[in-house]
Amino acid sequence: MSICQTKRTSCRDEDSLYHFKRVANSDEFELQADKIVDGKIVTMGTNTCRYNAERKLICAIPESGVMLSFDVKGDGMSGIMTMPDGTAWRKLILKRVRK
Repeated sequence: MSICQTKRTSCRDEDSLYHFKRVANSDEFELQADKIVDGKIVTMGTNTCRYNAERKLICAIPESGVMLSFDVKGDGMSGIMTMPDGTAWRKLILKRVRK
């Protein structure tokens, strides 16, 4: 679930799928971010993530300056998407789904 934090903007709440895969021989993770539009999966992009000193999983989106920051707890993750100016744009609530 991706919930808008900045009301009266172009942002819309949406269902989303975030796929994380550990990059071999590294401390990085690859993130593929998808959203669900009219029942169909639409890929928004892929990025690299890594843990910072506070043990948060950080995913930078260099082309836009947007940052995703996640706390990982068991089979869940909660996070925030911030804009380049520090504005909280989205709250993210994710649950692990095993294949």
